Amino acid sequence: FEYADPIIEVEQESEELPLIEESDLDGLPADHLKNTKVLIVEDHPEMQEFIKKTLINHNCILASNGRQALDILDSEGSDLVITDVMMPVMDGHELLRRIRESDRHKTLPVIMLTALKSDSNTLQALSAGVDDYITKPFSPKELATRVSNMIIRYEIRKQVKKELTDDEINVLPASKDENYLSDKNPRDLKFIQDLEDKILAELENDKFSIVDLADQFHISYRQFVRRVKSATGLSPKQFYQEVALQKARKLLEGSNYENTTAVAYSVGMNHVTRFSKLYEERFGKNPSDYF
Repeated sequence: FEYADPIIEVEQESEELPLIEESDLDGLPADHLKNTKVLIVEDHPEMQEFIKKTLINHNCILASNGRQALDILDSEGSDLVITDVMMPVMDGHELLRRIRESDRHKTLPVIMLTALKSDSNTLQALSAGVDDYITKPFSPKELATRVSNMIIRYEIRKQVKKELTDDEINVLPASKDENYLSDKNPRDLKFIQDLEDKILAELENDKFSIVDLADQFHISYRQFVRRVKSATGLSPKQFYQEVALQKARKLLEGSNYENTTAVAYSVGMNHVTRFSKLYEERFGKNPSDYF
């Protein structure tokens, strides 16, 4: 990224940031990952075993449908849920809805596996509060990368929230729309949506910086950094990068361009090799694989 160096410099100058550093997202110790519990909800035994073997660094629990998964969550709990869409008794969409409506489980990260590529099915899952989705077929690396990233971000978000003061939590007005299903409260949802909209509007502006982004929210830079981390588990720079990569993912999955270079430039990343590396680290799949 052309904006990476000045952003890093600004963040290093702030001495009042939380103890969580950006390097925390590079990975957690293997023993920490083994202590995390992943609930796999899948009705095909072969796929269950494939996912379990892929996630060897985690403690995996198996369920064959959504109803069984809810019973397991109530009795054993979990740190993350991976669910298929099409299942008997209770499908993945209904399971997701029940999780997001539950006071006890609504904070759980959920990854949905789907063989359906239509935008309507993806939007149905996203609107119900799914944290990520993976389209079948997928590689072990792709799944393992997504799960590790999700758990790390979730842990960081929880830790930062514990450190926030009431003034920092309430720095933005609550959303007027209380009819939501998410692991985040209305203030988080409103903040994240505003943040994403402002970033998307400036993606191709190489003069735009994180300081400029913070200024648009009319709060101090320190408050802005802590607010972003508490809502997303990411630093402002990382969330900026996340928005760009998610847009690139949408373009790649929709076959909007004919090569990686065109996709990279369309999301404001002019260093194609760097773009490919970041994309693979985030999604476990190289952009060239889509072509």
